[in-house]
Formats: sequence, structure tokens, C-alpha cells
Amino acid sequence: MDEDDKGAFEKMRVDLKNLMDSILNVDEQLVTDAVRSLAIASLSAYGASRASGAGPSGGLSWQDAELAVYLVYVYGELKPKGKVGVDQQKKKDAKLQGVELPPTPHDELILALIQSGISSYPHVAVRAQFFESVGRYLEFFKDRKECIIPVLEALVDERGMHQPKKSRRGRVFYIFHRFIKQVQKELPQDILLSILNSIRDLLDLDIELPAPDTDENSSAGSSPTPDQDGNAILEEAVTASSAFDSQIYLFETTGTLIWCTSSMGEDEQFNLLQAALAPLLSGLSQSLQTPMKDSKDVLPVFKAHHLIQALASVVKGFPDAPTSIHPDAPFRRRFDAFKEIAEGVLVSLEALGRFKIIRDAARFAFTRLVAGAGVTVAQYIPTLTSRLLSPDCDPSEIVELLTFLGLVFHQHLGPEVIDMLDQLLLPLTTKVSAVITQPIDGTDAQQANAETKRAYLSLILAIATGPLATVFISPRNLTSFPSIVEGIMSFAADNTYPPSQRLAISILSNFCLEFGPPEGAPLPAKKPGAKEEIQTHYVPGFERVIYDRLIPLAFSIPISPGFNWKDGLTIQVTNEIGVMLKATYKAR
Repeated sequence: MDEDDKGAFEKMRVDLKNLMDSILNVDEQLVTDAVRSLAIASLSAYGASRASGAGPSGGLSWQDAELAVYLVYVYGELKPKGKVGVDQQKKKDAKLQGVELPPTPHDELILALIQSGISSYPHVAVRAQFFESVGRYLEFFKDRKECIIPVLEALVDERGMHQPKKSRRGRVFYIFHRFIKQVQKELPQDILLSILNSIRDLLDLDIELPAPDTDENSSAGSSPTPDQDGNAILEEAVTASSAFDSQIYLFETTGTLIWCTSSMGEDEQFNLLQAALAPLLSGLSQSLQTPMKDSKDVLPVFKAHHLIQALASVVKGFPDAPTSIHPDAPFRRRFDAFKEIAEGVLVSLEALGRFKIIRDAARFAFTRLVAGAGVTVAQYIPTLTSRLLSPDCDPSEIVELLTFLGLVFHQHLGPEVIDMLDQLLLPLTTKVSAVITQPIDGTDAQQANAETKRAYLSLILAIATGPLATVFISPRNLTSFPSIVEGIMSFAADNTYPPSQRLAISILSNFCLEFGPPEGAPLPAKKPGAKEEIQTHYVPGFERVIYDRLIPLAFSIPISPGFNWKDGLTIQVTNEIGVMLKATYKAR
């Protein structure tokens, strides 16, 4: 069957499904009974034939077998509009009440599908539809735990992830990932090591660069610099589809399976984690040591990118770390392994940070490391930030970095994070200010400038409104605080992008409440019913900033030439100006 035939078949199936839906709205019972009886008849016939010693096909044509499995797949959709999910909701309500409901007709269909053994049918279309069906209704396995093992066997062996044709494995990798994630609490402990050993060979990375396209549009006489040339090849290679796009789910699933071995003890779990990470860390070290012959010899960089993402995906398979980690907390040895990954990523960034895909991979990795390891990797973030804010980074990378830092500060508020922010604030504001003040030439540059400004102001606002606000006036940053305030005021006076203007005015409001009241004065409550606090971090001279700069600024913005009263976003700016004036009144 060629691509045209496949397209025609899929179109015919969609048309028939639409016709069935039309009948369903008229007579639901007629359709569900017909679908169920046809699927049960085919599945039962196949199971009986195999039990009697028939061949792998069980005397059932592959078309009939595939149709039966497909009907199981679509049966969950066979509800008139407004009734979808009613059975699932009834189940959830019954569980909360401790009542056991009889299996639904759909549950019986899925049970028949698994018990029939049709996952062994010798046609790839039937097996592929089987995996799609079980992957769609994962809630079923929470009630029928006896069905978990047969499905796992089919997923892992030559019917699924080990099927001969590698191009067909990718979708099964994803379904296996979702299956394990859903049933991890129901997995029998005695099979975890077997599953890990069964998928170990699938974790081998075969990384090759796709053939680069020739740049026919490059101007005559111009030759790209080595870094630009290498970056162009790598960007094209990363965006091209490859087996790694699906294989990365296996690394996350490996992390999940290792975490499920908690009952075996911390030492056994740590040894399994080390066994999974060691080949990846070794491969990363080898990639960093491999010399590049010329500007186009970037395969080591490409391999390093994939290895960093694979390491980070293993971390993602573990649960999120608590906000504070006690030294005697159970199963904390995994954090030592995660710290080793963080150090490996930083070494890669130092060696290959001129390549954009390595900077992207480093952000990808630390986003997962911060979630999985928490404050134990906070010490590495200042180094990460300084290396990401290299001269090679573009505005989009700065936006992603600012978003990442905002998540870090939101999730973790321990002393490690406060010290980290204290180190980062000045270089971060310096770099962002330099980027934002660059000349804007073109629509794309204007959009990038606006996004960078918005991300920076969002981060500053998140810091200013929480317990981290004192970092603005720490011994390290106090001398730079006036320039930070000056920069925020310039954003507040800029009418070209109202969302950023509103954020800037909101920051100034919080500065008034935080640093404006006199020393020892009661602080205005930031939330209704909050406990009253006494001012302990008054900034001498800030009252002059309020009187001489902020209040005049509040009245000058609405009368400035570019202020558009007809714009809804501008009305929000006006409201924020009122909030700032109220804050100045409360502060003084």
C-alpha cells in the first residue's frame, strides 16, 4: 500500500466514522451494540483459534483483525455530544465513596482485546493499532492490574519496541513511556529489573548528522565564519526529525522505573541510576575531547547536545524534589548523581558554548535538574547564567533564560537561592539593559526587543513582590540600585509597548512599599489579613525619588504624545498608575 492508498483509506475511515456519529446521535444503543458485537466476535474467534493450536493469524484476515482492534479504539468516543466521559466520572465518584462498580461494556472490550492475544498477530497494522488502543485507555489498568504484564510484554518484545523495522519503533517508545508513567504505582516490584534490562539495548545512541543543505542564497564572495557555519549545520540537524526524538522518551521512562525500585533500598536504586548515567556521561566526556577538524566537523557537538538531553530526561523521570532537603532525607543519594550531571553540563557549556544548540541543551537540562534536584543544584546556576549570557546569545535565548530563572525563584526560596540571586542580579540587569538598548532595525528586531523587555520586567516584578526583594539593596547590589530604578522608570515612561509599561509601573509601586516607609514604621499589609511588619530595610533618600521622580512620572505618562486613550491596554496602564500613586501615599 503506497502513500496515496493510505491517504484514501484514512479518508474513507474518517467519512465512515462521521456517518456512524450521525447515526449515534439518533440511536446510541444501535451503534454501540453493533460495534461491540463485531469487535467481540472477531477477538473471541481469534483467541479461540489460537488456543486450539491454529497459526499466528488464527484464521482471521488482517483486515478483520485490524478493524476489531480499531473498534475498541473508537468505542470510547461512541457517546452523543454532552455524554462523553460519563462512565469515567461515575467510576471516580464510586471510588471516592468506596463503591465497586461492575465493568462497563468498554472495559469488557479492552479486557477481550488483551486476553485474545491479538497483539501477536503477524501484521504490523494490527499490532500498531493494538498499542494505540491500550495507550489511549490507560485508566483501565488501574482497576485491572492483571492486564499490565501482558501489555508490558508486548510493548517490550519484538512485537513492540524490539520489532525488526526500527522506523516503526518510535511511536511504541512514546506509548511505553505513557503506559509506565500511568501505571508506575501498580507495577509489581519483581519485574522492574527485568524491564530495565530489556530496554537497556534501546538506550544506545546512534547519532549521525543528516546531509546538510547547500546554501544557494549566500551572496557571492561571502564566506561564513567557522562558528556561523557550524551553527547553521547544527540548527538544520536539530530541527530535522530523527529516531532520537522518540528515543528520548525511553530515557525519561528509565528514570521513572529506577525511582519505582525504592523498595529495594537506596543503595540498589543509586547503583541502577549510576549504571544508566555512566554510559551517557562517558559519551559526553568523549565528545568534548574529540577534536574538530574544521568548521563543518560538528558531529561531536551534535553528539554532546543529544547526550545532555538524554541525561536530563533521566532526571525528569524522577519526582520533583522537595523545596528543602534534610541531610538525613531518604533516597537523597540520587541528588549526588544529579549534581554530577550538572557539572558535566557546565563543562560542556564552557567548551562548546559558542554553539547555540549546546546553550539550548544546557537550559533544557537545568530546567529538569532544578525540578528533580531542587536546591542541591542552586550553586551551579550563577555559573550557568554567566556562560549562557555569552556574546553569542540572541534575545530569544535571554527570554528563555529569564523565564527559567523566574521559575527557580518561584519554586525555591531557601538561603541558597537568595545567595544565588544576589550574585546574578547585577550581571543579569547589565546584560539585559545592553540588549534592550541596541538599535532596532526591522519588525523582527522590534518584536524580540519587546519580548526581552517583558521577560526582564516580569522577573524583576516577581523578585520585588516576594521575600527576595531585599537582594536589590544587599551590600553587593546597593550601589547599583539607583541605576536599576532609573532603568525601570525609563520603561514606565515608554508608551510604545503598554504591557511592559504596566509591568514597570507595578515594579515601582512595589519599590515604594518596600523601600519607601521610614525605618521602624509599620509596613502597609500587602495582603488583607496579613500580619503587620515593621520597616527594616528603608533606603535613605528613596523618599526624594518618590517625590521628585515617581509622582511627576505618574502625571506625565497620561499626557505624553504617544499615550493612546482608545487602547484597552493603555487603560490598564492608567489603572496601574493609580495603584502606584496609592502606594506612594501609603509609603509616606
